Formats: sequence, C-alpha cells, structure tokens
Amino acid sequence: FEAMGDQIVASKHLKDFKPQELSNTVWAYATVEVSHPKLFEAVANHIVQSDCFNQFVPQALSNTLWAYATMGIMDKQLYSSFVPAAAKLVGAFNNQGLSNIAWVYAVADVDAPVLFNDF
Repeated sequence: FEAMGDQIVASKHLKDFKPQELSNTVWAYATVEVSHPKLFEAVANHIVQSDCFNQFVPQALSNTLWAYATMGIMDKQLYSSFVPAAAKLVGAFNNQGLSNIAWVYAVADVDAPVLFNDF
C-alpha cells in the first residue's frame, strides 16, 4: 500500500481519477487501516481544487468522507466543501450512507445545518 500511495502522489495523475476512483482509493486505505498522509492530503486537495463534489454518487461521497474520518483526518475544508453536494443527495443515500454522513460530521465537529436540517 505504501508504494502504491507513493506512486499515486508522485505521478501527478490524480486529475485523471474519477470521483469513484478517488473514493475507492481512500476507502481502501481506511478499510485496511493503512496511513498514508501524503496520499490523503493529495486526494483532498484535488477534490477541493477541482470542485468535483457534485460528480460524486451517494455511496462514493459517503465512503470518501468516512475514509477521512476513520483515519482521523479532520480536514474541515474538505468536509465543509462536501456539504452542499451531500445535502442535494440526502434522499438518495441508503441507511448506511446516512449514518456514515451523520457520524463523519459529528466526529469531525463540522457544523452543517444545511445538511442536517434536511434529515
């Protein structure tokens, strides 16, 4: 995992990753509890800078946020930037996705009234 993360960060090809691929990548690292701060930082920066939030399907959005919170990465800018997209998708999340979203924003202590008023 370390070498693969290093390759992703070094290759500068994150711009070629689709939102699902970004989500799958950070989800995989979080699921096996492998820390790679440079990878998580690069993915978060890419997501925020490319403003691709509305391209995430509900599960990818939920899994991405879950991965960051699970790894203890409290990137408030990333979490806050996802709020509008998550609020638009509230009706499309399954129960697991909804509970993940609620857990993430509670753990990260990010105020998201627009999101939680819709619940």
